[in-house]
Amino acid sequence: MKVYAVVVTYNSMKWIDRCLSHLANSTIPVTTVVVDNASIDGTRQHVPQNYAQVVWLPQTENLGFGRANNIGIRYALDHGADHVLLINQDAYIASDALELLLPHSDGTHVLTPVHMNGQGTHIDKGFEVGLFSAHHEVLNDALTAGTLRETYAIGEVCAACWLLPAQVIRKVGGFDSLFHHYGEDNNFYHRMQYHNVGMCLVPQAKVRHDRLLHGDEQAYNNRLMERRMLIEACNINKSLLRQTLKCIALTMMVFRPQMLAALARVLWRLPMIASHRTHNKKGGGCWL
Repeated sequence: MKVYAVVVTYNSMKWIDRCLSHLANSTIPVTTVVVDNASIDGTRQHVPQNYAQVVWLPQTENLGFGRANNIGIRYALDHGADHVLLINQDAYIASDALELLLPHSDGTHVLTPVHMNGQGTHIDKGFEVGLFSAHHEVLNDALTAGTLRETYAIGEVCAACWLLPAQVIRKVGGFDSLFHHYGEDNNFYHRMQYHNVGMCLVPQAKVRHDRLLHGDEQAYNNRLMERRMLIEACNINKSLLRQTLKCIALTMMVFRPQMLAALARVLWRLPMIASHRTHNKKGGGCWL
């Protein structure tokens, strides 16, 4: 079974050694593909000079998270990957994580380990949102039986660490190019729902995600409203008209200049959004 790990880097010197060393220590052999988004902090020199075993795919511009991952995913599939592990540059997978994840891969689910904070002391705050859909079962098993099941059906979780079977990728596709950075995993999850692909939590498997310490909160929040509207408009499980009206209603309720500007940018892109929705419904490796 061939497993490829795809790591998208952008100014990654704070984390990349730890990320790549953890992948190298995996008890399941993994071929690591690094797609660099035109870093300017030394990453472009450091990785190829110090990690000869890594497949190095440098880009001449910042393509964003989704499009850069698509390049790595395409490379993995072209080289016979059975599974593709998407892992952030600031995430560190436990050595036995793949060994624990792979036995539960049935080709109809994306698998995820438990996402911890960078120190491994608490559950990642963002991961708690996805865990909410299964927390009653997890809590009941932990407090009454004293043990957890091997897997749990779970809702949407951050793509900081996803194990994608090749069958799922060929069914759902890659990340939608409408999303430059942030929101691409939300959109992918909506498309998973449309194509009857589930998300599966393997609670014994762990990954650390170091974003709370180093995340750029300001960059995330700058266009938060527009991202939320774009995610809603692109949700192929609901009609475009309904989702557009929902965005308009939300704007009227809040009615701030920033909201009006965000709505205007989304409405201006409606023809493109409609085209992408059609593409995403077809699936079949789109965006790759």
